[in-house]
Amino acid sequence: MQEQAASSLPSSSERSSSSAHHMEMDLKEGMESDEEIRRVPELGLELPGGPSTSGREAGSADRAQASAAGGQAGGRRRVRSPADKEHKRLKRLLRNRVSAQQARERKKAYLTDLEVKVKELEKKNSEMEEKFSTLQNENQMLRQGVYWPEDNPNTGLKKTWTDGTGMDRRNRAPLVDSSSSCLCRAEKSSAACAAARRVPLPRACAQPSVKASIHPLKPKTSPRRKADRCRDVQRPLLPGLPDDLAIACLIRVPRADHCRLRLVCQRWARLLAGNYLYGLRRRLGLAEPWLYAVRRDPRDGRVTWHALDPAASSSSPSWRALPPVPREYAGADGFACAALGGCHLYLLGGRDPRASGGGGSTRRVVFYSARSNRWHRAPDMLRRRRCFAACVMGGRLYVAGGEGGVRSAEAFDPGKNRWCVVAEMAAPVVPSVSAVHGGRWYVKGVGPQQQVVSQVYSPEADAWSVVLDGMVTGWKGPTACLHDGGGRLYAADCKDGCRLRVYDQAADAWTVCVDSGLHRGRSQAVEASAIVALGNRLCVVRNDMTVLAVDVDPGTGNQRWETLAGKSNVKNFVADIWSNIAGRGRAKSSILHCQVLEA
Repeated sequence: MQEQAASSLPSSSERSSSSAHHMEMDLKEGMESDEEIRRVPELGLELPGGPSTSGREAGSADRAQASAAGGQAGGRRRVRSPADKEHKRLKRLLRNRVSAQQARERKKAYLTDLEVKVKELEKKNSEMEEKFSTLQNENQMLRQGVYWPEDNPNTGLKKTWTDGTGMDRRNRAPLVDSSSSCLCRAEKSSAACAAARRVPLPRACAQPSVKASIHPLKPKTSPRRKADRCRDVQRPLLPGLPDDLAIACLIRVPRADHCRLRLVCQRWARLLAGNYLYGLRRRLGLAEPWLYAVRRDPRDGRVTWHALDPAASSSSPSWRALPPVPREYAGADGFACAALGGCHLYLLGGRDPRASGGGGSTRRVVFYSARSNRWHRAPDMLRRRRCFAACVMGGRLYVAGGEGGVRSAEAFDPGKNRWCVVAEMAAPVVPSVSAVHGGRWYVKGVGPQQQVVSQVYSPEADAWSVVLDGMVTGWKGPTACLHDGGGRLYAADCKDGCRLRVYDQAADAWTVCVDSGLHRGRSQAVEASAIVALGNRLCVVRNDMTVLAVDVDPGTGNQRWETLAGKSNVKNFVADIWSNIAGRGRAKSSILHCQVLEA
């Protein structure tokens, strides 16, 4: 039994040979696995049988033989050492890295293939667009005209272009001439609206990649582009003359004919609506002053206004119709009026009867431009006012006082187009008359206790002060300052304005300077409501729209009165007698304001 057992157990030499055989098989398996990992197959190819497959089969066969030999040897399971485990782990790590590298290479190849396909599709798309544009242009050409075949001596046909009107277009330039030009539309001009513009070859083309054959024959133009083209190609103001000479002729046209000049063309209308033409007229001394009167109609009590041209009064002594005043001032009262800039007539504040509760004071400001013959809106005043005073000094518009015990004053700067607060009045006053003399503003009115209050405002010091000198003591009725070098102040000495007084600053007293001797009575119709300076003359405006002008310059020697509007003195005298006999001497109309504007 022991001998049989001993014979059944392997000897030491057999065990050593068996272990050596196992190690040789393991090493061979490891070497084959490394070669298999390092070998990267081709993308998209599957080999039915290769080195890796044969290696796997050989390794599996060797392992089967080794396991069989081990089973035959002793039937016991071989225990692997830690070195074998580490070796297996390294092999798995290397295998994973190679697999990741293969996946990245497959992805890169797939993306490259997609990029190639996209480029091919883009190329096909561009070719299709080019063909579509060419067909579209040919279709447009066929719609515009009929193209006949080439000249053929046998058929007698000629190459011509005809349209629906039968017009022949033989001399039409070819659409594409690649030898000398391109049809790049980078340069946009008025000629490009009718046909494609040629650009010489030496100049760089803005779209070199675009082929000339796909350019449309006649690009579509919007209405705005057509208007710009018409604006760029302007006709001269006067045919055959440069614009400089044309403007030199237009500035000498009388102001009364400017309304007709606006109807000639749009360019003349724009020229007359701007400041350039009237600036030249004023600079050259060609500006014409007109007299503007704001009155209340005796029939319905509404506010109307009219203009008088003194130069044409001898031939047609009548007031001209003007655009109606804004609706806010059609039935208003207590508003102020001032002329700013020589050509703008301002209406300020007042009471608006359209407001709720019977109307109240307003801050509204509107102005009329003698150049454009239109009304415009201006910034509102800072405070509501009614029955207040207004004047212009140093190119600024000033307002002060008013009903309700208002003491505040404001100034409007046309350059900044806004109102600002100035110094308050020394005492609240409801002004009745005001005048600018010697660079200061004199205001005379009724105080809160129904007393007469006279104040003066100095813009340099921005302060008000009460004045009690001889000027305000003898001051009554409308006044006007004649800027003839001395800046003398004139006032009416009688109710009808036939006698005028002048203020002597040295003597601090008023003296009579001129008297016509033709007085028309003390009725309201002949009452002098305003005195304005028109050039070197003084104009007396009465409620019946009669205007008398007199030259008060002491150097002239003869002070002759002239009737600019209305009837002559003799006719007025006879009419007044018959009116008094008939009982119609009390007229309800009255002149509210009177100003002079130049244009």
